[in-house]
Amino acid sequence: MIADAIEKMGMVVNRLTAEQEGKYALRALLPKTYIDNSFVVDIGGGNTKVSWRENGKLNSLEGPGAKYYQIPMKDADAGPWKL
Repeated sequence: MIADAIEKMGMVVNRLTAEQEGKYALRALLPKTYIDNSFVVDIGGGNTKVSWRENGKLNSLEGPGAKYYQIPMKDADAGPWKL
């Protein structure tokens, strides 16, 4: 709803997939000295993104968010993720 309202005002809204959002979070949040041995977790209400760099490639996974019970989703289906 917010993005639609902004577009109606004539502004450009860049819509991202969860995978893109995870990769941008990695670039924005992780110091370069940790890029090859660390990861970023973005836990949101709607989804959770995990991103990391491996062999020079940015990777990202999406899983259920903190409010997965509203979907409804069973606890067993919400995690742990199988990587």
